[in-house]
Amino acid sequence: MFSTHLDAVAAKATQCLPHATDRIERAVALVRDGCVEHNHQAWWCVASQTHHNETWYDINNNVCTCPDYEQRATHTNHFVCKHILAVWMYRRVVQAIAKENSMSTAPCWVAMDAEGIPCSSIQSATARSKLGTV
Repeated sequence: MFSTHLDAVAAKATQCLPHATDRIERAVALVRDGCVEHNHQAWWCVASQTHHNETWYDINNNVCTCPDYEQRATHTNHFVCKHILAVWMYRRVVQAIAKENSMSTAPCWVAMDAEGIPCSSIQSATARSKLGTV
């Protein structure tokens, strides 16, 4: 069930962000490998793909501490690293499973807006409108 939902979320992400296909594939691998951990409310940790057991990056409000994000992100370009994508995908999968299991709400840390996008969205308004629901 988790894998099926992850595949659907990845397909939608690829439609929304066709220029980020490689990053999306790496984010999916991080989720499948269990490298995404929720710490508290909006705070997440994602393992480095290169140094799994040695390096973890913090993600909070769609800001990542990885070198890629720190070097390439600006306040205007909506850059998303694979670690932020991994958190976003993990949250979408959990939401889809909760919905499928007829739970009235997803866990409190999966805060989604009316469109089913995490409240502190990593997507631009244009990309968000394309995502829809799982």
